[in-house]
Amino acid sequence: MLEEIVVENLRLIDRLPVTLHPGLNVISGETGVGKSMFLSAVGLLFGGSMDEAMDPAREARVEGRFRWRPEDRHLIPDSIPDRDESEMVVRVCRKPGGAQRCYLNGSMVSRRELTALGSRLVDVHGQRDMQRLLAPREQVAVLDRFAGCEDAALAFADHHAEVERLRETATRRAETERSLRDRVELLRFQVQELDQAQLQTGELADLDRRFRIVSHAEETLRALSKMTGLLEDEGTAAECLGQAGAVLQRAGEDDDEVSELADRCFNLAEAV
Repeated sequence: MLEEIVVENLRLIDRLPVTLHPGLNVISGETGVGKSMFLSAVGLLFGGSMDEAMDPAREARVEGRFRWRPEDRHLIPDSIPDRDESEMVVRVCRKPGGAQRCYLNGSMVSRRELTALGSRLVDVHGQRDMQRLLAPREQVAVLDRFAGCEDAALAFADHHAEVERLRETATRRAETERSLRDRVELLRFQVQELDQAQLQTGELADLDRRFRIVSHAEETLRALSKMTGLLEDEGTAAECLGQAGAVLQRAGEDDDEVSELADRCFNLAEAV
């Protein structure tokens, strides 16, 4: 089914086009000529990870052209673009400094989708690779076909998928319920804290006023000290009281008691 493969800028390969023919194709050569590299390139067409390029400044690319017979179309997933065509082009590339990209018939797909497709179309194995017949899934499929219970197996797979979907739904709902319970507990705790605080109407404004008074406490003390000095000055009583009232007035912008004391100084200055 694999008719042609082109490898460009991969490891030690600059560009290698290979055309395959029906029947047995043999690629031979001495150790180190690149047979394993070519086999790795074939594996890239079905979800393998692309490693270093020959030239890091250029794009590395592996492209394969497949052709299948009408009786083999059931092997091709419905999600594959142009599934009804007899030809399929798989392209895997990686630009300099970029991530690996996979395409089927020009449409981008994930490596997982390529892996799933490869398991249906190609069996790549070597001296250290696991052959497909050793995979438990393949062994079960062979037994199902031998026993003639493929339809029952498909029905069971559908029911199993539905059970898994319902299990996931139940898990999400349980997590949502647990999150809601935690939220209720948090709100109940916050309400309890607010009740224990015994907050009163206008308390925030009063606290803000007290905060401003405390923030200007040092300035208020300096103003009171200066007022004491003015009252002990040798000027007239009216002048001393007026100056002291002005000092206290500036310091009492946020303190009603200091402001009241300033007013008393002004009133006394007028009285004398």
